[in-house]
Parts: sequence; structure tokens; C-alpha cells
Amino acid sequence: SLSRLSLQRNRLRAVDALLQLASLTELELQENSLTALPESLSQLSRLAFLNLNGNRVRHLPDSLCTMTALQT
Repeated sequence: SLSRLSLQRNRLRAVDALLQLASLTELELQENSLTALPESLSQLSRLAFLNLNGNRVRHLPDSLCTMTALQT
């Protein structure tokens, strides 16, 4: 199963399709065109590392607080 995914510099505007990848522990999304993240991001309960550098995300979903595996 896929645990690490790097999608940097792909001009992504949404990540909804990635929510099916429940085994992800690392997700690199830097330098895309993201402006928001879905509340359903918390479905990635194993996610420990999330890189959003270089995007235009202005608000993080409240559900991020429930993601206990996520490290700062």
C-alpha cells in the first residue's frame, strides 16, 4: 500500500481524490495551486507529515486538530 506521495509542483487545485489513500503517512504538496483543504482531510488518519509550502492556503480545516498522527 502507498505510504509516501510527493506531488510537488503539479499545479494541483484540489486534493479530494487523495482522500482515498488511507495508508498515506507522508504527503508532499508543496508549490501547487491549493487555496483550501477539505474538512475530510482527517480521513487520512495515518498522515504524520504534510508539506503545504508554496501554496495559497489561508485557512486550515478544524478537522486537522483531530489528526493525532500528524506531527508539527
